[in-house]
Amino acid sequence: MISRRHIRIKVMQALYSFFQGEDKTLIQVENELKESIEKAYDSYLLLFLLVSELAEISRIYAEDKPEKYIKVIMSHKANTRFYDNIYVQKILNDTTIQTIVKQRKLTWQKENDVLKKLFNDIKESSIYSTYTWSTNNLFEEDNKFIIDILKEIVFKSDLFLDIMEEKSLYWTDDKKLVLSNFIKTVKTETQFSEQINIFPKFRDIEDKQFMLELLRKTIINDKDFEKRISKKTVNWDLERIALIDVILMKMALAEMISFPDIPEKVTINEFLEIAKEYSTENSHNFINGIIDNIRMDMEHDGLIAKTGKGLLYTDKPSHQDMSLPNEDKPEKIKRKKKELNKE
Repeated sequence: MISRRHIRIKVMQALYSFFQGEDKTLIQVENELKESIEKAYDSYLLLFLLVSELAEISRIYAEDKPEKYIKVIMSHKANTRFYDNIYVQKILNDTTIQTIVKQRKLTWQKENDVLKKLFNDIKESSIYSTYTWSTNNLFEEDNKFIIDILKEIVFKSDLFLDIMEEKSLYWTDDKKLVLSNFIKTVKTETQFSEQINIFPKFRDIEDKQFMLELLRKTIINDKDFEKRISKKTVNWDLERIALIDVILMKMALAEMISFPDIPEKVTINEFLEIAKEYSTENSHNFINGIIDNIRMDMEHDGLIAKTGKGLLYTDKPSHQDMSLPNEDKPEKIKRKKKELNKE
């Protein structure tokens, strides 16, 4: 379920906690990292349970309405189309999902009142009226309805988002991944498959090993990486550099020396994209310049040796802007003049 990029983000967050000086051991940080993965997976599974609970509320609502006794076309607000949805029925009858959520003790029982409010929002929407008035019984239409109510109503509900934050401290960072994986699961489903093909936590054992190794190697080599970064930032105090930028640089270096099958360009690009999302506006340019300079030194020292797929994408990043993020241009010019005068 979890992608390599999200693994890197999870490791970054664990390292941020570690380097903030909370006096945590490596084992404690590893356990926190593993817990964050478990919470992301719980959130993914909770969406299946949420859909089935909302559908059950719609069934109860329909059966309680007087329209069912009137021999005319039933009001779209009081029919059981949602509950009869083919994908909903697959969830309700999937013993694997039911077993997993039970084992992991996942439930919406305490939030039943909130679910009723969510269903009311769904019931009043054009998505719901269009779907329930339709006479088509297509599996694709049923799937699209499930996706639409989650994207357009549920995930835009403050009530829902607040509850998910209570269920998981990591929800803010996980919600895009969770929704994306749920949608992928729905879209890849076939009408006649017996069980829903839910994603595993990791795509394979290599991804889990990658996560733990990246965390460990970043911490183990911390002092060496800090020295290398300091040499490339001689004009600035490391304390002036955002902690998240320092962590991302250390992680990139750890990945380059520890995973010979990952091309350097892939590593650098991945961490630049993470910097764009989690750090300051110009951090990615700053990080790019520092990492590329350190990379060349480490290659010269024989610390980076790529094999197999790691030899792909041999063209190297060329951007060498190593100015601090958001540094004032006049200060940058003054600094460059001083460096030229020294030379």
